[in-house]
Amino acid sequence: MDTKKHWKVAILFICVFATKISAQTPFTKRQVYNFNPGDVMQTTNKYTQTPGPPIYETDSIAERWTSKLGDTIFYKIKHTYYRAPSCQSCTAEIVVSTVKMEVTDLDSIVKHENKTMQMEFHDSFYSMFCNKNVWAKVPGKLDSFWFEPVYHYTYFVEGLGGPYFHIEYRRSLPWFNDRQLTYYKKNGVECGNFVSGIEKLNQMNFEILISPNPCADYTLLKFPKSMNHATLSVHSLDGKLLRRIDEIQGMEYVFENDGLKPGIYIITISNNGEIGSQKLIIEN
Repeated sequence: MDTKKHWKVAILFICVFATKISAQTPFTKRQVYNFNPGDVMQTTNKYTQTPGPPIYETDSIAERWTSKLGDTIFYKIKHTYYRAPSCQSCTAEIVVSTVKMEVTDLDSIVKHENKTMQMEFHDSFYSMFCNKNVWAKVPGKLDSFWFEPVYHYTYFVEGLGGPYFHIEYRRSLPWFNDRQLTYYKKNGVECGNFVSGIEKLNQMNFEILISPNPCADYTLLKFPKSMNHATLSVHSLDGKLLRRIDEIQGMEYVFENDGLKPGIYIITISNNGEIGSQKLIIEN
């Protein structure tokens, strides 16, 4: 595809949802990361080098608290990673975890960190996603065609985080990495299309704690509730079932890694209609 044409397609992605607004100033961390319990943000992630369904990542804000001096905000977030099955015999990849986020230097300007060093960048301010303000860094003039990446724009959304981005490389063939905000729920207002995936996504209401992780020979799995004749499954990242263990009981289980090569796996446990999942990293 002609490089200039590809720029227009990428910029159009923003403009489909966006309307230029009047004078605006760069965003601070306080503006961008101003979340409240109940807020939900979902991104759609696409990678040319990993063909198949896109990846949907959803962050649901569970708790918020501020330091005594008021200079730091802390968040507890439920993070859901979902990718639909890539073939008829494959399984969906679903991982739910709890993450903590700390935002300091609240009045400092957020950083775009564009990777295209030999391009002219200019600021663009938009009103998009149900009139939420956006600050984007958009490439303009390309100084060197062979410099990689050949295209990279980033943007932050007021009260909805970031950076979100589109980055494109050119080697023997062009490839890109794309992470776009495609849905949010904030203060009771929804915008975009929420992807909930398969029914299991709604049933998944607990997570597995794995320690140590990464591990070598064995690791300890801890559950937030007692398992009753539960089934433990191990899948590769491409959805293949590698191991199944039935009759899991209690709140802990020692998982032995014999037979599994170093790499990343998905541990899933099903207990009376409820599902928990977590990534397991095996080292040499």
